[in-house]
Amino acid sequence: MTATILSANLPPSAFPAGPLPPRAGVGLKSQHVEDILAANEGSSADIGFFEVHAENYMGAGGKPHDQLRRIRERYPLSVHGVGMSIGGAQPIDRQHLARFKAVVGDTPADYLAHWRLTLAQAHLRAGRSLKSIAHELGYANPSALSRVFAQKLGMSARDWREAVDEGR
Repeated sequence: MTATILSANLPPSAFPAGPLPPRAGVGLKSQHVEDILAANEGSSADIGFFEVHAENYMGAGGKPHDQLRRIRERYPLSVHGVGMSIGGAQPIDRQHLARFKAVVGDTPADYLAHWRLTLAQAHLRAGRSLKSIAHELGYANPSALSRVFAQKLGMSARDWREAVDEGR
């Protein structure tokens, strides 16, 4: 179930506003960016999201960053492989973290927090209990997850679920 939720609810930090459409993602190759943008001038193709390998964009800016920025303006983006480059045995490279933020628009910690919150929202929409969601997503307890909702969304998880239920 989590894999389905991951593919349908990517973190909002690198995305246009609004929910992610329930369509499949496509791997983004830099040699196709200009064609994608030109073919869909003024609109977006019916693509759920693009997936990129972070290491292909972790340089110091330039054309790859510009292409990624232009794609992010129209499409949701999933960044693949970041954990392997950050979570290795070597000391953390501050320049690498800065490049990550330039590519994704968030720090790794904020990117992960957005993922977890988005997954929690999807699980709540599906009717799962706060306790099971908190456990699955690695929160110490349901109160910890609810505090994240309050910090990021201005309401508890219970209040958020009630607001979503009222809007249906």
